[in-house]
Amino acid sequence: MVRSCAASALLVMGFSACALGQSWTFQRIVDTNTPVPGGTETFAAFAPPTLSDGGLSFTGVSSAAQDGVYVWHSGALHILANDHTVIPGAATHFSDFFDFSSDAGVTAFEGSGGGVVGLYSGTPGNLLVVADNTAPIPGGTGAFSRFTRTSIRGGSIGFLGWNQGLTSDGVYRRDLNGTIQTVADQSTPVPGGAGTFQLFSSVGVSLEATLFTGQSSGQTESLYVSSASGISAIADVNTPIPGSSGMFASAAGTSINNGRVAFVGGNATEGGVFLYDLASGAFTTVVRQFDPAPGGGNFGLLYSPTISGNIVGFGARLGDPFLGPDALFASIDGQTTRIIGEGDVLDGRVIRDLFYNRQSQEGGTFSFAVRFVGLPNLDAIYTATLIPAPGTGAVLVGAGFVALGRRRRLTRNSPPRRAGDDRCMRRWA
Repeated sequence: MVRSCAASALLVMGFSACALGQSWTFQRIVDTNTPVPGGTETFAAFAPPTLSDGGLSFTGVSSAAQDGVYVWHSGALHILANDHTVIPGAATHFSDFFDFSSDAGVTAFEGSGGGVVGLYSGTPGNLLVVADNTAPIPGGTGAFSRFTRTSIRGGSIGFLGWNQGLTSDGVYRRDLNGTIQTVADQSTPVPGGAGTFQLFSSVGVSLEATLFTGQSSGQTESLYVSSASGISAIADVNTPIPGSSGMFASAAGTSINNGRVAFVGGNATEGGVFLYDLASGAFTTVVRQFDPAPGGGNFGLLYSPTISGNIVGFGARLGDPFLGPDALFASIDGQTTRIIGEGDVLDGRVIRDLFYNRQSQEGGTFSFAVRFVGLPNLDAIYTATLIPAPGTGAVLVGAGFVALGRRRRLTRNSPPRRAGDDRCMRRWA
């Protein structure tokens, strides 16, 4: 095990590296030399993976331009659905795959093909329809036409759904009873604000609540929670930024764990990653924008916060919020450490691009995708697992791995999005 923190890292498959007193073990799961299950070709590109409960899922495209959703578990790679899979309840095959999420071995994703668009969930060999473009919008007019920002937890599935004309969207949730319920739509009054919601951009579910980002006329993105007691604001234009006299102008987050919400928010001059306790209403600051980052540089842009146990994960663009290098960080009992980033060396090669998304943490394990510098071209998916230092309170909650998706179709020559392109927040403005 490498214990020195002086260098960026000397990395080989399965190695351990140390960052500011924390050690991480890295494992390569799949790369562009890996054969696609059930075929003779290899992978050509990946979307950023997510993880949970001992399995990892991702969307990928093969060297023969075949799209699919794949599940890795216990060292084995399986097809969940690809271009040869018949859409459940339809007489056509999938051709495109979009937003997806997984929990407890079940993956939910948006797929389409042959004029059918739907939200599906299941395990390899067992897919079910959650809703498709024949399902009526609860409390609305007509049927759904699109499903985005899927989130699954404990058997409950949250998603953003659009009407047939793509002129109206809402936040919806399907629980174990199979009934789809409206959480909020464009007829829902904004808590503590004026008018009704006009647009939604993210959703996250837990057993007890639904998180969503919404905005109304004249108001930027704000973060809300829906529970048995109704809808309330976590961070909106009336909420002071913790430790500041300024107010939030924008906020977003999709991660809930043990009654705590991880989110990013701020205004034109300041921002940060924060925690919110649903029971007490108390805020905790994790890191602030422009603070020095462990390993060098300053936090220029913060995105995709997650929380699991006592560990908070987030992505950051260092220095310039548009052009700076991306890196992945973890805050463990209030101490922030750099896990990996662009410019670091992994398996003997320099990382050119790092891709991380909003569902890539389970306890002390993180998943991410990389593209390396130089030839031959190589993309890969890795996990990084914390090795707690003696005497620390770091908790590893499982070492599992699962799913999220993408907003556009992968092609053989198209790189996955930069890490910041899947962030929960745009710039605070």
